[in-house]
Amino acid sequence: LATEDLTKRESGAYALAALADDWAAFYKDDTESSLKEQQVCLNILTGQLRDPILENSPSELCKFKERIQNIIFARFEEISDGNPGQWSDLNLNLENCHFYNISSKGIFKNRTSFANSRFHGKTSFAGAHFYNNTLFKGAHFYEPADFNRAHFNIKTPFNPNDHYRTYVDFSET
Repeated sequence: LATEDLTKRESGAYALAALADDWAAFYKDDTESSLKEQQVCLNILTGQLRDPILENSPSELCKFKERIQNIIFARFEEISDGNPGQWSDLNLNLENCHFYNISSKGIFKNRTSFANSRFHGKTSFAGAHFYNNTLFKGAHFYEPADFNRAHFNIKTPFNPNDHYRTYVDFSET
C-alpha cells in the first residue's frame, strides 16, 4: 500500500479488506476483538483516500479512488431486509480525504467524519443512515451533492461542543 503503483495499492486494498472480513469469522464468538481488528484494517484503507486530486492528476488516480471507495462503502451497505453491513459497527474516519464520484447508501452506526474532505465529481449519500456523530465540517463539494432520503437519526444540539450528545455538523461546508 505504500507504493506509487496504483495497481499494486489496489491489490493490497482488496487483500486488506478480505483480512478484515476474515477477522469477523475468526472472532465469531468475540465481537469486541473482531471489531478491533477490523477497525485497524479500515483505518489503513481510509488512508488510501488521502492523496489529493489536483487539476493535473492522472485519470488513473480517480479510478483508483472509486475502487477504494467501493471496497469500503460496500461493507457499510444494507445486507438484506434492513440488516446493516458487515462494517456498520466501525468508526469511519475519512477526515482530509479526497473522493471521486462517491456514492453510498451505507448504514453508519458509529462516529462518521468527513471533516475537511474534498468531494470531486458526483456525490450521493441518498438513502444513507447515520446514527451517531456525523461530521462534514469544512468539507468542500465541487459538484452538487445528493442527500435525498438520508437519515440522521440522532439528536442535533445547537452546540456541537456538548460532547455528551451526538450531533451532525455541516458548519463551514
